[in-house]
Amino acid sequence: MDYENLPAEQRRRPSGNPSAPSFRWEHLCPKDGLVLETVVRDLPDNDDPTSPRIRPFNKDHVWFNREEMNSWLPEDLTVGRSTQLSPDLATRLVRFHLVDNVRGQTLPFAGQEVLQADITIKVIGQAQDQVQLSIQGASRAESKGPWTMDKNLWWVSGEHPRGFRTKIYGEALFDLKSQSFTSFEMIAKGIRWGSSPINGRGQSKGPSPIATLFRIAGEKSADRLAPTFIDIYDVDWLVPPQG
Repeated sequence: MDYENLPAEQRRRPSGNPSAPSFRWEHLCPKDGLVLETVVRDLPDNDDPTSPRIRPFNKDHVWFNREEMNSWLPEDLTVGRSTQLSPDLATRLVRFHLVDNVRGQTLPFAGQEVLQADITIKVIGQAQDQVQLSIQGASRAESKGPWTMDKNLWWVSGEHPRGFRTKIYGEALFDLKSQSFTSFEMIAKGIRWGSSPINGRGQSKGPSPIATLFRIAGEKSADRLAPTFIDIYDVDWLVPPQG
């Protein structure tokens, strides 16, 4: 019997949601860490901030659990104190989040393709329970040869030369009472070049200017979508259930 001839009660979806998957990466979204939204877009060649915005743009998310979030804070929160973001976190940021996905999906960088991943966080002010931080750094990742990572979801054959180089600037506010960031805005501005199989750069290999904005994500379900490359974050707190 086709759908049109079914009795009304049989046309309804069964109670509950039997079609829901038993696991989504979103189930592991850190509730007490730092969840960022990224917005990446091309910039005008003349570097004029008054120029019309260039479309398209793309979005993604970045996840840090509580321990990783605390790596963004100097141990001593006295004004003038500073710290370097741990190499593991800085490298992960460059590999998976400073990538050219403006026009479509792209490839991550392998660890050995990260040539620079330096981020310094400095305490520049404190008022009551709010600690004000400045963020400065630089990044460079470049792929010149064939795929060097394991055969995973993102594996491709052939060579896809590409690169992404930026200067990083930002400010953040950390609330000592809630032990959380109340504001976080960081921009990685620089140059991209090359292409990957499905990122829409086949006819525009560059180099050309680009920028990625990092800011605190909202609280809606859409704001808690998993990062694109979550399956290769390779951290012990992101392990899907077995079976």
